[in-house]
Amino acid sequence: MTFQELVDGDIVIFALSGKIMAFEECVPLREKLKDYIGRDKRRFIFDMADVSWMNSEGVGLLASAVSTVGKVGGKIVLANIGDKVQRVLAITKCDKILKHFDSREAAIEALVVETPD
Repeated sequence: MTFQELVDGDIVIFALSGKIMAFEECVPLREKLKDYIGRDKRRFIFDMADVSWMNSEGVGLLASAVSTVGKVGGKIVLANIGDKVQRVLAITKCDKILKHFDSREAAIEALVVETPD
């Protein structure tokens, strides 16, 4: 897995790509997420348009990220999830707890309208 980051106002967008399958490859993303939290960022989008597959470790990454951000009153939403990733989220029931949007723009709009708890 690789990622690029973009800051849009107070929203941080991580554009993820590849396969999210190994704990070790998720470490840089977790560290970057914590870095942004340290800089008082609380709203995040994981744009998954270029994620081809995700296994249980990918689900663990999402759950860990949601927990980390939630502890500081922030929010993470997903954008552009493909069918394969959607199936993994459905099987694990994570699709019920993670808000996801069909586009990055819709995700941004949702975060702008909602204020962090």
